Amino acid sequence: DPLPDASVAFYGFPAPSPTERAPLQPLAEANSLRSPLLALWGDQDHAVGMDTVEAYRAALAEADRQFEFVVYPGAGHGFLTFDPAALSFPDAEDAWTRTLAFLRDTLGT
Repeated sequence: DPLPDASVAFYGFPAPSPTERAPLQPLAEANSLRSPLLALWGDQDHAVGMDTVEAYRAALAEADRQFEFVVYPGAGHGFLTFDPAALSFPDAEDAWTRTLAFLRDTLGT
């Protein structure tokens, strides 16, 4: 089966309408999600917008899909870093720990 057994999205774009660069949009395809999803955003991610994140959460809940959303207060787009001196490092460290636990729990590895 070519579909993934689990998915992780770091500050993805669940935009409501297709574009040339992204013809399939998660928001429009919520019913198509077939594997558990962990998605992580910063609430200051102006590239995505929390209204879009909330719309995606609602669409996945309506479609009865298995998902977990984590929103980091004060974090912007691209907060994942492995630099301990970076301001977003605590959020990045938490996000990475959550990601590894999610994949371990979901995939059983």
